[in-house]
Amino acid sequence: MKKLLLIFTFLTLFSAGCSNSGQRIEVSCSGFKVNIQDQEKVTKINEILGKVNWQQSKADMSRQPDCTAAFKDGGNADEKAVQYKIWISGKKDQLEIIKGYANYAKLSKESSAKLYKIIRGT
Repeated sequence: MKKLLLIFTFLTLFSAGCSNSGQRIEVSCSGFKVNIQDQEKVTKINEILGKVNWQQSKADMSRQPDCTAAFKDGGNADEKAVQYKIWISGKKDQLEIIKGYANYAKLSKESSAKLYKIIRGT
């Protein structure tokens, strides 16, 4: 059952990554806001998040998120945005993410660096 859930989650995220035409990502971090509309960057972000091993659990974090991100489909104004809350680790080398309300993941150092670089535009 766990494998089936994992496959379903992967396929859902993968299909979102493949059909991101017009998708945009609104990111808000302490001190800056960015609206990512470049479809190449959107695709890279979807690829990174598509490889994440999401844990189905409600995580209680000790502080407010460092960043928030909303994935919006540009073609459907009525569709709800997928919300992500992002925490930067104390060593500033890994990201922890909560997707929606009950999906938690800690990204690898490599994936964290790639995602942060895209978000910051550096």
